[in-house]
Amino acid sequence: MARGDTVRRLRVPVGNTVMEPDLYNETSGEIVEAKKSSARGYVRNAIGQVLDYVHTAQKVMNGVRPSILLPGIPTPDLVELCASLGITVWVRD
Repeated sequence: MARGDTVRRLRVPVGNTVMEPDLYNETSGEIVEAKKSSARGYVRNAIGQVLDYVHTAQKVMNGVRPSILLPGIPTPDLVELCASLGITVWVRD
């Protein structure tokens, strides 16, 4: 995410309900799930959520990509896991 990017909320219809990821970067096409911790449990939860959001959103829009936003750098194995799944990991400044 870069300064000047257009960031907004996204409503993803699924069945009779709507999912709302934490952020949607229109400029880059990133659906972002933010967590308050970089601990394993939080990162695993973010992975599942963001992949679900992207999978569902791809049915109604093109070019969306998964990203997670964390307060610190997670352990190297979690960074590797995210990379293997095509998930970009962002760390707050």
